[in-house]
Amino acid sequence: IARGVEDSAHIYGYNVFLCNTDDNLEKESEYIRALKEKYVDGIIFTSSVPSDYQHIMELVRDGVPIVMMDRRMESEEIYGVFIDNYEGGYLATKHLIDLGHRKIGCITGPLKVKNARERLEGYKRALLDNGIEVDERLIFEGDYKINNGIIGTEKLLNDNKDITAIFACNDLMAYGAYKTIRSYGYKIPDDISVVGFDDILLSQIMEPQLTTIRQPAYDMGLTAARMLIKLIEGKKVSKKIIIFKPQLVIRQSTASVDEGVF
Repeated sequence: IARGVEDSAHIYGYNVFLCNTDDNLEKESEYIRALKEKYVDGIIFTSSVPSDYQHIMELVRDGVPIVMMDRRMESEEIYGVFIDNYEGGYLATKHLIDLGHRKIGCITGPLKVKNARERLEGYKRALLDNGIEVDERLIFEGDYKINNGIIGTEKLLNDNKDITAIFACNDLMAYGAYKTIRSYGYKIPDDISVVGFDDILLSQIMEPQLTTIRQPAYDMGLTAARMLIKLIEGKKVSKKIIIFKPQLVIRQSTASVDEGVF
């Protein structure tokens, strides 16, 4: 995403300042104050705390052009570029169902975040559309970090002895799931299949390579930057919200229940 933003901004003669908030609201607020003091032309960002958008709305009221990415706000004043998280959750789960899996665990992101709720809803709808009841014991609320992938998988395996697949709602938690699955003596995908979400570089170097949901991150970054530049320059933006379609990327971490090999 950052590369797409930077490349697009460079074309139009803008410089990019990259600030990593580490999902910390206090740090995010400090960066916002610093950027305002530097009179930046506009801001593209993902909010750390989705339940508290006051600081973002203050920027909008102050006339600072804003484009949101990844975590969506419910406000008609906000422009944004997002992935269809519901469809991504559906695709991931449907892939596992097509391989014959019925006991499919789901490690979500923090459910106060809209994208986490949407991925979970996609998971549930795929189950229901295929005649599988939603079992809350197969759902663990995580936080998009590796450690919760480890802890969540431990709970899923301990509480569900017949589980055959896990949908981790991002690739970092899928990495954590790998660690736990191996520590229990299981093999991927022979014993348990795993699907992630995001298709970050890590997914391609994990062993076995991770089946995941790809976000067109570079194109999303390009689009967000172009949208912001139009706002900065007072030009008309045809769509306030742009939704990109996710793509299922099948690698080696998923297998048929019967064959144990995809």
